[in-house]
Formats: sequence, structure tokens, C-alpha cells
Amino acid sequence: MGDSIDLFCQIQKGDRPIKVHWSFERSAGDTGIDQQQPQMRTNRISSKTSMLSIPSASPTHTGRYTCIASNLAGTITYSVDLVVNVPPRWILEPTDKAFAQGSDAKVECKADGFPKPQVTWKKAVGDTPGEYKDLKKSDNIRVEDGTLHVDNIQKTNEGYYLCEAINGIGSGLSAVIMISVQAPPEFTEKLRNQTARRGEPAVLQCEAKGEKPIGILWNMNNMRLDPKNDNRYTIREEILSTGVMSSLSIKRTERSDSALFTCVATNAFGSDDASINMIVQEVPEMPYALKVLDKSGRSVQMSWAQPYDGNSPLDRYIIEFKRSRASWSEIDRVIVPGHTTEAQVQKLSPATTYNIRIVAENAIGTSQSSEAVTIITAEEAPSGKPQNIKVEPVNQTTMRVTWKPPPRSEWNGEILGYYVGYKLSNTNSSYVFETINFITEEGKEHNLELQNLRVYTQYSVVIQAFNKIGAGPLSEEEKQFTAEGTPSQPPSDTACTTLTSQTIRVSWVSPPLESANGVIKTYKVVYAPSDEWYDETKRHYKKTASSDTVLHGLKKYTNYTMQVLATTAGGDGVRSVPIHCQTEPDGKWYVGY
Repeated sequence: MGDSIDLFCQIQKGDRPIKVHWSFERSAGDTGIDQQQPQMRTNRISSKTSMLSIPSASPTHTGRYTCIASNLAGTITYSVDLVVNVPPRWILEPTDKAFAQGSDAKVECKADGFPKPQVTWKKAVGDTPGEYKDLKKSDNIRVEDGTLHVDNIQKTNEGYYLCEAINGIGSGLSAVIMISVQAPPEFTEKLRNQTARRGEPAVLQCEAKGEKPIGILWNMNNMRLDPKNDNRYTIREEILSTGVMSSLSIKRTERSDSALFTCVATNAFGSDDASINMIVQEVPEMPYALKVLDKSGRSVQMSWAQPYDGNSPLDRYIIEFKRSRASWSEIDRVIVPGHTTEAQVQKLSPATTYNIRIVAENAIGTSQSSEAVTIITAEEAPSGKPQNIKVEPVNQTTMRVTWKPPPRSEWNGEILGYYVGYKLSNTNSSYVFETINFITEEGKEHNLELQNLRVYTQYSVVIQAFNKIGAGPLSEEEKQFTAEGTPSQPPSDTACTTLTSQTIRVSWVSPPLESANGVIKTYKVVYAPSDEWYDETKRHYKKTASSDTVLHGLKKYTNYTMQVLATTAGGDGVRSVPIHCQTEPDGKWYVGY
């Protein structure tokens, strides 16, 4: 383009005169040569040569040029196509554009030239011009006849774009433009929860993206929050490349700060809001309305009202209980899941006064203790046995029984008295019980005399305590004999045999065991000359443990009277019938009768 062009048409042969002229058919379809146009002229150099000159080639010169030669004999033509290559030139050069977010954007980029330039668009990598990459066709981005279309344009489409027009002639054209998306403020997170512990500081942040300047206001439960009205609140703003960050600082959180905080962001293109559900957490309040639903001797069923949970789920309740006289440092505990408001306290002692209280616990900590309730468990029959039981004989028909109460922790109420049972040992007979009232004097020993018993007989004794509910367990049997009596029958089969003039053997059989009334320890032989028998002072006594004995030192040839009796710890028993034997005068012996 711009070059001068000369086209020559030379006739090789033919009769003169020869006429030569030119025709031009534009590439667009126009024909003929406007002889008025200065851009093109013809010149007859000789009778057989003609020249067509184009002083400055332009796209309008592109087309088919035909040389027409004629004489009287005929006409001949010769055509040649001329192409004028034109580098791209702008018809509509793109410039920086700004679009409202969400609109359909259109940027034109038009150029002509020959061949017709190809127009393409590229987008800068990153936020600065320099490196570009081809635009990938998508649902909302397309290029039609050099025009860039972005439907529903968003902030992500903002940046530097390059439009290039190239047809292979010259270096081509390029234009870099900035497409700005004018967006109203936008919060990427519309609602979120945030927790803080009561009494501690907290910071709530809202980040609004969009065209600056952006103003942000804070509402609390739909009421405008003004830090001037409460110095616990402070609002600060930080300008970011993409928008504004607003921070609401709470110096010391209170329960009332559990609220819905809303950020309202506004710029010239619109507004948006985001909310923060502020949850101030704390230890629970103490449980209340502690009630006794039911109780027995060893358990109590409790209920209570669920307290304020401190904005943190209740993990558990801790029931603390102690005996009324103990301190709260000597407590037992029952752990109950946080979802229930009823529980049973077990392993208590009957007829005992207890103090019971309850605390609630969440992830933050433990509440204060509830008000304590005082309960007295129900009585039960005693569970302990009387202690230190002793049974001692008083005499042959009486025994004294002494004992002490069961351990105090096993009374299960107030002991009213005791049942003292006794029976003959080693028999299947039932106990005969006597009732003894309880002695309230501390530490005093109880006692009972069992009378009209059999002499020297073993008895078994048991004792059980009782209260208004019933009797406790029987004690272990205590066995004891009454005091020994005297044998009620004499020895039997008494006999005497004269051995010498001064010795007589006496023998007998023990009294029946059931008549011994004790343990026979010795026997006594009472003897005297028969003529002196009725004088008690003249009688002689000999003791022996065996069932026979020999009397020595007797008078010669004298008739003797003898009796035998058994002796126990209770005394001398009944004497046998007297028997008689005579000593030998001369060494002979006689059998007594």
C-alpha cells in the first residue's frame, strides 16, 4: 500500500491501426475505471504498447485489470489480478470500560486491512498488564466479530484485556484496556456464629468487597450500635485492596452481648449486609427447685429444674450429699447426664439425716451449688447384732445375760428394745423369748436374769435388737451351764469286804448321770463303829476319786456301819443306804451284808 504501480500491455503482432484501452473490475464487483480518479491513469507509449499507472496503491485498486486491443481484424484481451496488501488499521479502537456488576458487558474492537485482519482478545494474568492468556470460551464469555461479550459480569472478570488485529501484513495492531466492574458491597459470608467467654474481650469482623468508598454501620438486634453510648464497644476500619474490613471490639463481654450483630455496607452502587450470631458463654446458673420425689431407707429420688445453661450445653449434673453433721469437704457424689433433671441417690444409711445439693457443669465450668435440702431416710429393721454378749450362771437355776447394743451405724432407727431367747442346748426346741426395753443411757450395759432353769443344764442364748420397723438379726448362740447342784441320788451297789482285823474294802457304783447335777469330783465314805453310829462326832470321813477304797486303822473284831455319797462343786449328795461289815478278830475275814 502506497507504492506506485505500472501495468504494461504490449501487442506482439497485428495490423495497424491498433486501438488499446483498459478496463477495471473491482474486487467488490464494481467495473470500469473512473477516468476522473487521479489515482489511476493510462499512457500510450507506442503504437503497440500501453501503460496503466497507479501513483499510490490503495485497497480500492485491488481488482482485475484487463487490456483490450482491437483492429479491423478483431479484438484480443489480457487480464491480470492486482492485490494491494494493507496492514491492519483501527476502525474502532477499544478503550477502558467500567460496567455495573451483573450487567451484560460489550467491548468493540474493529480493524480493516487486506487481507481482512483477525481480531482476538486475551486477558492479563494477575492484576497487572504484561503476561496474557487466551480467553477460554465459557457460558458467559464469547467474542463475536471482534466484539468481546461478558454476560452477567462479575468482579472475577475485572482486569486488563488485550485486543489484537493481525492479517500477516506488518506487525498488526494491539490495544490494552482495563475493564472495571463497579460492584455494590458484598459479604461472602452472610451468617456465622461466634462464641466468647463472659468477661473476656471479643472482636467481631465483617469484610465487605466492592467499589470503594464503602461505609459500614453496625446494628445490634436491629438497633443501631453507637460506641459513644457504651465505651465497651470500639469500631475500627481497614481499607483493603478488595474492599473494607470493619472490626467491632468488645472490651469485656456481658450476657447481654449474646445478640445478633449485623454489618450494613453501602457504596455508590448498592448495599449488602451480613450477620454474626454472638454467643456469650459462661458457667451455668445453679440448679433450683430441688425436690424429694421418693425416699426409702437407703435411697432417695430427687428432681430439680434445669438452670440457664450459660449458652453452652450442660454436660452433667453433680449431686453432692453428706451426713448432716459432716462438713462439705466430706461428701459423696453422684454424676448425672446433663439432659436429665431427675436422679436417684443410693447407698444411704437408714434413719439418717443428709444434706443434699446439686451443681451443673458445662464446657466452661461448674455452677454454684444449689440450696441444700435436708432429708431423713426411712427407718429399717436393725442390721447389726448385739455385741459383747456374756452368759454367766448366778446359781443352780439362774443365769445372768449381759450385752451391748449393735454398732450405732447399724441401728437403722431408734432401738426400742431387745428380744432375749433361750432354750436347752442340743435340742430342736424353739427359743423362749423375753423382751427387754432399751436403756437410753449412753454406754450402759443391758442385762437379764433367766430364772427357774434346770440345775447344771446347758442353755443356748440369742439376742436381737428391734425398732419400730422390726427385729434385726439374731446374735450367734452363746452357751452356758447353770451352776452345779448336789447329786440327787446316792451311789448304788455299795458293798464292803473285811480284809483284816483293821481293814475293810468299800466299793460302789456312781449315781446315774442325770442325777449327778454337776460333775462328780470326789466320793465320801462315812464310817464309824456301829455302836457309835448315831453320834455324829464319832463318824469318820474318807474322800476318794475312785469307786472303791480301803479303810485302815479300824478296831479289831468290831462291827462298822458305812455310807457312800457323791460330791460336786454344789456340795455333798444323797448318802447311800448304810451297810455293815465286821473286822476280823484273828485274821479271818467276813463278807458284810
